[in-house]
Amino acid sequence: MKQKEQLLVLNINEFNYKFLKKKSIKFGNKNLINFFRNFKRSLIFTDDKIQHKNLDPWVQEVSINTGINSKKHKINNLGEKLNNKIPQIWDLIAKKNTVSIWGSMNSQLRDHKNIKIFFPDPWNFTSKIKPKYLESIFCLPNYYAKNYTKIKAQKFIFYSLIMLKSLIFNKSILKHFLFNFVFYLKNFFLSNLPINFKLFVLFDIISLLILKDLLNKNKSSCLFIFLNSIAHFQHNYWDDEKNYKKYFVFFDKLFFLLNDFIDSFNSTIVYNGFSQKKIKTEYLLKPIQSENFLKKINIKFKKSEQNMTNGAILFFKNKKETLNNYNKMKNFIIGNLYLFELNKINDTSFFYKIRIKANNIRYKDFSFQKNFRYYKKFRKSKKFQSNLYLIDEFKFIKTTGVHVSEGEFLYKNLNLKLKRKFYNHLIFKIIKKILNV
Repeated sequence: MKQKEQLLVLNINEFNYKFLKKKSIKFGNKNLINFFRNFKRSLIFTDDKIQHKNLDPWVQEVSINTGINSKKHKINNLGEKLNNKIPQIWDLIAKKNTVSIWGSMNSQLRDHKNIKIFFPDPWNFTSKIKPKYLESIFCLPNYYAKNYTKIKAQKFIFYSLIMLKSLIFNKSILKHFLFNFVFYLKNFFLSNLPINFKLFVLFDIISLLILKDLLNKNKSSCLFIFLNSIAHFQHNYWDDEKNYKKYFVFFDKLFFLLNDFIDSFNSTIVYNGFSQKKIKTEYLLKPIQSENFLKKINIKFKKSEQNMTNGAILFFKNKKETLNNYNKMKNFIIGNLYLFELNKINDTSFFYKIRIKANNIRYKDFSFQKNFRYYKKFRKSKKFQSNLYLIDEFKFIKTTGVHVSEGEFLYKNLNLKLKRKFYNHLIFKIIKKILNV
């Protein structure tokens, strides 16, 4: 990466600009402070308003990458495959320039010699990976992202060893971790921060180090990077104010690497798709082992593709089995509440999620009637089923941040006049203009 390439496109998913900037100044995080000094700023927005329906990264990232809104591209669920007739921005870039993509949600690799690197998000079940040896690195985040509520130690160790085998001779990674040995000993191994957070931010850091090494061998005029650890923090640990400084130590290390990438490109754009705001803590109900739970309530499916929260896409052998299981889940009651929200995808698949969320998680006087409430518009059942033994099948997932429909667009060295506020899917056109594709 000695010679500067043309354009870096960086999606720091859902980050709250004011929060990061304010706290980085408070804690003296030099790399974060220098990062935000680099850019001019516009606002972006979307007409999509509802989290878990259309105001989600797996929806908005597709809008940005295709230049069309969600009503047109019709991708609403994590893991859904985009229609092959709809071009992604890198499909156009690859006709004239070399391009690399790392982590973009619901993205697809359509083989082209000018696409040098393609690494999908951990919940992607359909896309190819390029170069092929990156599949060994994909195994661990793919397993962890889908099973983080109940990790099997044997599988985690197995996938970790496969990943380690691929990375052990990576010069950028070896240099980074040897140079920062004391930092990781103190802040990763000896820190009391949640292990989920530490693993998510560590994967973002490792991703950047892998990319740095890969780009030395696979020059790309344009690079797309998607990072998710800040969104994960805001969603799950925003209420942990006493430890903010410890969290920001990790963010500052991450932004040290991002600043290095910015220095290697002539122009940079940074966006979040949309942002989050802090809320009073809520708790989502999530099956500990989703597939086992569904089998326990007699839902028979061919395949399940789990998303990052409390839902999945289920696949069936034929239309009859799909309809039969759809109706079973639609009418399944726990206590006096319908458990599932369902959306049909096609004749052999549908999406489900747990529609219940809790105000609190007190167990002593536990009651589905008192402790739980619906998302807006959902109704209780007039029936009551005493199947509360299923409580043991669930885990509560804390939520501290919620999606909002406005976001940030930061830019450096663009010879374009931009509006102060525009639709997020117009980022597609901005990139086309920059690269003349």
